[in-house]
Amino acid sequence: RARMISTVSFFPLFSVEQLKELAKRSVTHRLREGQLLERGDGEDSSMFIVGAGQLQVILHRMGKGRRMEMVEMTLGDGECFGEAMLLTGDPVNAVFKAVGEED
Repeated sequence: RARMISTVSFFPLFSVEQLKELAKRSVTHRLREGQLLERGDGEDSSMFIVGAGQLQVILHRMGKGRRMEMVEMTLGDGECFGEAMLLTGDPVNAVFKAVGEED
């Protein structure tokens, strides 16, 4: 886990000991194809790293009087999300959908 964490853009600034501590505190989540990870409550301050597979970032918007889902981007191996909320506390209102296996 420490090796995967160290690949995130701002973690190379951390010492080996700090990376090991982050790895000890981390939790692995495995999502099946199509499974959703909801992040719209603004309460979760976790950061996630995609270990394998892909996650679609889905935003909900209002358009023509109805709610629409838009795939904003797809995240792959080694990419992360939630880091802005972790660092700033700003809420994230997105849903993440597994497209293949994710760790």
